[in-house]
Amino acid sequence: MKRMLWSCALFAGLVLPLSAKAEWVCRTQSGEVSVGGGDAHQEPDIQICEWVGGGTPPGGGTGGGSGGQYCPVLLMSKPTGCTSEIPVQGADYAADKFMLGSGLATALSNLSNGNISPQARAQILSALTKHTADYSDIRKSVNDNNTALIDGMVQACDYQRQFDLANPPMSPYPGGVSPGLKACLGTVERLNAEANLSFTSFFQAWLNRTGIVLTDLGIPQTVINWFAPENSLSVKIEAANEQNACNLWFGEVRRNGC
Repeated sequence: MKRMLWSCALFAGLVLPLSAKAEWVCRTQSGEVSVGGGDAHQEPDIQICEWVGGGTPPGGGTGGGSGGQYCPVLLMSKPTGCTSEIPVQGADYAADKFMLGSGLATALSNLSNGNISPQARAQILSALTKHTADYSDIRKSVNDNNTALIDGMVQACDYQRQFDLANPPMSPYPGGVSPGLKACLGTVERLNAEANLSFTSFFQAWLNRTGIVLTDLGIPQTVINWFAPENSLSVKIEAANEQNACNLWFGEVRRNGC
């Protein structure tokens, strides 16, 4: 009997320490940076968790949409900085992060520019709103999204030009371009610089048709480093990617009843 008790105690002494080592082990994997042809962005960091040490993870079950052992993994894989579920929407999304004078900051300021016609301002609002919504569409690349934004802004400039032709000033504008049109063109050029894209064929054809030369208006043609803090396009997509990852996490928690 004593030998049996001793054997049981010895077995427990060997097994319990081994069982105590079983645990969830998590590591943070940095998001990759995708660069190429101006299509560059930083993916959000993710946490990868594994149950090590044998046995069944706490919670039991098999996951598969019913919580179970998937919930501990999911709850520990919450994206960094994820605090709440917020829709990625609106023309002014992430506006508080844009530096003064950046492309998206100037586009937003044009919405209240009295020199710009109501129709042109409405087009700017529409283009910015669509730009934000497209960041949640995984079928669209960053280049396609930014190109669509710039083309939308060029359309706003065309509305402004039509307005100027229908409402000529008492004396000609310097360079033949109104203050409203100059503000619009300056925004388009800045967005092109941040997107690191050559002028879209739509914009180039529009400039050729109108005979407008940007350098004659004192509008510089530059390139803004994609990773520079003054690049509002990269700032916006980083914010959208992080929030989309956060929203996805909250959705998974709800679906699995965690």
